[in-house]
Amino acid sequence: MKSKSKILSKFLLISLVIFCGFSWTTITAHAEEEYYSFNPHAYSSKLYATYGEERWKAFYNLCDALRAGEDTFECPSADVYGWCMSNLIITNFFPVAGNNLYYINQYGEYTYSDGVGYINYAIPKEEFLQRERDFENTVNQILRENVRTDYTDFEKCLALYNYISKNYTYDYEQLAVLNTENAYYWGSYDCLMTKKGVCEDISALYNFLLMECGVDALQYMGASTGTGHSWSYVTIDGVGYHIDPTWGLSDDGGTDLAYFMMSTEERLSGSMSDYNIRPYLNMLDVGQGVDFSANDNRYAPIHQGYFAGLDRERKILIYDINGERREFNYSNFGTVTSEVNIQF
Repeated sequence: MKSKSKILSKFLLISLVIFCGFSWTTITAHAEEEYYSFNPHAYSSKLYATYGEERWKAFYNLCDALRAGEDTFECPSADVYGWCMSNLIITNFFPVAGNNLYYINQYGEYTYSDGVGYINYAIPKEEFLQRERDFENTVNQILRENVRTDYTDFEKCLALYNYISKNYTYDYEQLAVLNTENAYYWGSYDCLMTKKGVCEDISALYNFLLMECGVDALQYMGASTGTGHSWSYVTIDGVGYHIDPTWGLSDDGGTDLAYFMMSTEERLSGSMSDYNIRPYLNMLDVGQGVDFSANDNRYAPIHQGYFAGLDRERKILIYDINGERREFNYSNFGTVTSEVNIQF
């Protein structure tokens, strides 16, 4: 893992952006607000294409079963069952179940048979169900406080990037023991509930929140000699970008835009110039025709600045470079996503 210290609609919405000194505030008056609510079928179209419908259908069966406190779910094969129960998949797409399920029962038996996958809870079921309810409520609260259904995908990415930056901290204690016998892995669920984590946790949480409001997001990883790092990859209007919510964590009260909407060229600049990078969840030798490129540098002008405000009516991002206010017009970037749930 790698951390970094930075040097330096239905109804009419009336938005008033007020500038006062160095503080920008957005006030919104409205007749009715529309918010996203918890979606148990978190979805990335690129990973869907990578792994295929059979696996995702079974995984969503598992998610529905977990929410209901059931002990089995419909699953077509032992191979698919193993994929569904992988902590890597669960942590990214149904985080509350991460580290709370077993492949095997108390007798060491693999628990799949004849189209049925068995669920082995690592904690008492009632405790798990309470955690799951608390998890959904927390996700709903975050979505309600930060995004609305009339936001463009760009605005969702920015709103949640700013939220993570201002509310989460890097877990240096976890980092210190990662490569020792005392290593532990919290995952995006614990990151959500404790508001701290390492890069893998923070980027996975950011991706999950984006998928909850319809943005195609997945985890990327990079490795060099003796070190590694994880961040996010999003697709907006068919164009890919890298976003690093961990390096974007605020250490001075501001939200640094240097790591927001980067091209691959920008991602591999500076301290990451010798990194080999790849989609983190693309572990299987499938989906090789899926495009994971990020060649668009249109957001380069904002990367020297700090977030200062957003005028959604004019589609203007306001940012600060060394005390100088600047504006970036994003009107042609990012459409409203209306469909976030996949039905079979």
